[in-house]
Amino acid sequence: MSGPGFRKDLYQGTAEHYDHFRPGYPPALVDDLRSRAELGSSARVLDLACGTGQVAFALAGHAREVVAVDQEAGAVAYGQRKARRLGGSPWDGEQAWQRVFHETLERWRDVTGARDRVPEGWEDPIRRDPHREVLRRAGLDYEGKVELSVHHRWTVESLTGLVYSTSFLNRAVLGPNAGAFEDDLRRRLLACVPDGVFEQDLTFAYELARASW
Repeated sequence: MSGPGFRKDLYQGTAEHYDHFRPGYPPALVDDLRSRAELGSSARVLDLACGTGQVAFALAGHAREVVAVDQEAGAVAYGQRKARRLGGSPWDGEQAWQRVFHETLERWRDVTGARDRVPEGWEDPIRRDPHREVLRRAGLDYEGKVELSVHHRWTVESLTGLVYSTSFLNRAVLGPNAGAFEDDLRRRLLACVPDGVFEQDLTFAYELARASW
């Protein structure tokens, strides 16, 4: 099935912000995945589209080998540096600060002319052909989806950093407008929540399928 064509540079330059500001997967979710996948000293794990390795690093101590693959060279290089040294979207919601956050991002996407970075209707093919069906066609036994909710507190700085971790409005997209964007976002968010603490219930999830061959 053909789907939307994505640009190859969507996450260029986002690795540090992605790793620092995307909320990490809750330990309880990782423990649940590890238990269901029956990881152990002989297990080999493949993490596709790994980003900076949040899942790969979380599972690294529970398997013999973890292979992490991503098309973004910057994310891979960051993950390699991290290995040598050794995350729901807050703009989707009905709280006043979330609506302001969303409106601000949308306005700056127009200011920067960045709406063409992500194809319109990119979610439609996933709705028509959900992950569980793709996994089943690949010959895997689909076992279901597991979700876990955690309470999270954002600051203006962490929300800004999260935006810089995205494919649609990162620093490369904003360019010389980054300072103006940060000032605008700060002013609008603090007008909603003067103490600068933005609370949200985040939901993390994974879908599990096993190979029977």
